[in-house]
Amino acid sequence: MLKKVLVSMVLLLAIAANHASAESEWDQTSVSVNKEWKIQFNTQLLENTITENTIYVKDSNGNKVDTIELEYNENEKSVTVENTEEYQLNQSYTLHISSGVKSLSILPISNEVTMEFVTEGSSSNPGAPSGGSDDSNDNDSDNSSDEPSLNEITSPYEKEFNQLEEEANTELNKLADSAQEELDNGASMESVINKYSEKAETLEAETDEQFNSIYNELVAELEENGYSESDAEPFEEEYEEEKSNRKSELIKRFL
Repeated sequence: MLKKVLVSMVLLLAIAANHASAESEWDQTSVSVNKEWKIQFNTQLLENTITENTIYVKDSNGNKVDTIELEYNENEKSVTVENTEEYQLNQSYTLHISSGVKSLSILPISNEVTMEFVTEGSSSNPGAPSGGSDDSNDNDSDNSSDEPSLNEITSPYEKEFNQLEEEANTELNKLADSAQEELDNGASMESVINKYSEKAETLEAETDEQFNSIYNELVAELEENGYSESDAEPFEEEYEEEKSNRKSELIKRFL
């Protein structure tokens, strides 16, 4: 019971957990029947958790598409989802990423992902792009404007957010390991609580400051290009949610 109290206090300010995020617009329409989805993670994964049962595609009837192949790139920390056959024209599908996907530290992704997409109504033109990673924006294929798309603006910032989370995770895990080691070596409960509560608070404040700096830069660029702050808000909401999820995961680790 005392250890539970300690962990709750020390890790109260836990920083964001590992999670999956695709660098593309959700709920896409007019997607190529040859589309490949590249799912970018913010940490390396346990490769044996990347299976047809943890990452898969379902058709509009709820049936799994059994021609899906998965390719994990350890260096890029990404998974490519490829259909070895073409999707059906003008059909709705959902890409699922379940909590069975785990990081090297055996932590599941913080939120299960379900992405709906609808394929194009007719075959792609010979000169049109087919498939590719989800850095492309299918909805903007006919847009002749030189203005950057929403995805083109947000993708670099998403990578910065992911890097910040990974760095914070590393530092927080070091704190947790050190706190546990001192307890195991007989340190007093009061001294450990005082020491690591302060360190955790400092870490959260520093991480919040960095997040806010990146977030404000994103908002400024969005507004300069005719978008609004609401287009950046999902990043802020996810950040706060991941802090809460990370706290829960770390507390479980000590119980």
